[in-house]
Amino acid sequence: KMGKTTAVSNAASQSRGYVEFAKDAEIVGILSKKRTDQEGLEDPYKAKVQCWLKKDHFYLLALAPDLSPLHGAELISLDITRCKWERAEKGRLFITYPGLEQIKLRADSQDEADRWVKYISAAVKKAKREADELRRVEA
Repeated sequence: KMGKTTAVSNAASQSRGYVEFAKDAEIVGILSKKRTDQEGLEDPYKAKVQCWLKKDHFYLLALAPDLSPLHGAELISLDITRCKWERAEKGRLFITYPGLEQIKLRADSQDEADRWVKYISAAVKKAKREADELRRVEA
């Protein structure tokens, strides 16, 4: 499965917000996403994204400066078992996914980044264990 995107209409964003999408998530938070097109001395991690982990998928939704869903933003959904996760210093997380440009995120602190890594690692292990069990049952 490739990462998939789902268009989020402005009306849906304003009425339900991302809360409906993130319902029952293991972890939810706002992270900074590195832009590849920043200019000059602008902070490359200025863009904010709402992120959440739900079962075996990691979701990202671009946010406007007021932290509401960005008009016309697409909900990005990544199968966590196909992602390569890297933790870097200064609260940074890098996600490599087949067919997509590397996604670089930054948490407000190293502790917050470590918390994300902890939840993601546990979810990856659980998803792989469940897939193995399903294969054994089908065999």
